[in-house]
Amino acid sequence: MELKVFDRTDRELTVEIRGEGDTLLNFLQDALLRDKRVLEAVYNIRFPYSSDPLLYLKTDGSDPVKVLLDTCNSLLDELSDFRSSFNKSFVTK
Repeated sequence: MELKVFDRTDRELTVEIRGEGDTLLNFLQDALLRDKRVLEAVYNIRFPYSSDPLLYLKTDGSDPVKVLLDTCNSLLDELSDFRSSFNKSFVTK
């Protein structure tokens, strides 16, 4: 995965996420929209199968890079909790 920043201001960020698709971007968009600092979070894949998604993030004035990083860390925590529950339910029995 590679990130390419197209635009960055004090409250907006547009970034291309190379090598990813709807699975990751839907997950990330949903998590971003749960953050009260986020006013808008959308992504677009211009040409499916031949272009990489662009993620657009607009905040209430908070640093959009920090908001994105906080969201990613929150998702990692959620996935860790899920993994623990999964292991308890299926692997350790």
